[in-house]
Amino acid sequence: MIAKRLNYGDTIGRISPSHIADTEKYEHIISILKDKGFKVKTGKNLYKKTYGYSATELERSEDLNEMFLD
Repeated sequence: MIAKRLNYGDTIGRISPSHIADTEKYEHIISILKDKGFKVKTGKNLYKKTYGYSATELERSEDLNEMFLD
């Protein structure tokens, strides 16, 4: 199977299910994607710091499942 190429205006989802999301780094990446003509959707728990440094396992898995459903 060969996936279709992304086109300008397509949406790219951004989540962090396995590591800590660095706000500054991620905002920079998101800015670049937007400058390239893409829309960016982030998980609602991407920058959450429930443990003081990242979201809980449940919160991160919710983001993953929501992206799959979308």
